[in-house]
Amino acid sequence: MLIDWTNARSGPGAADVALTWLVLIAAELPDTPWATARERFVREFLGHFDLAPVRAVMPTVTAWKCGDRNMRPSEVAAMRRLAASESSRA
Repeated sequence: MLIDWTNARSGPGAADVALTWLVLIAAELPDTPWATARERFVREFLGHFDLAPVRAVMPTVTAWKCGDRNMRPSEVAAMRRLAASESSRA
């Protein structure tokens, strides 16, 4: 199944990880088991990567994804908060 095909791009693997991280953190979720397990899932996912290159591309990926007209204002705000907090760790 293709998801978000119109937004598909070629780029470095670190950008894929950054985008996944942003979307997982920012997605508005109803009160479901996924919502309560989100932080653990994200931590487990990120544990498989060297985060230095991911943090390096985070500002660019965030700017690109925040321009997606399908993102809600609250999701954009969450992505910007994540990018700001991670930029201090880069």
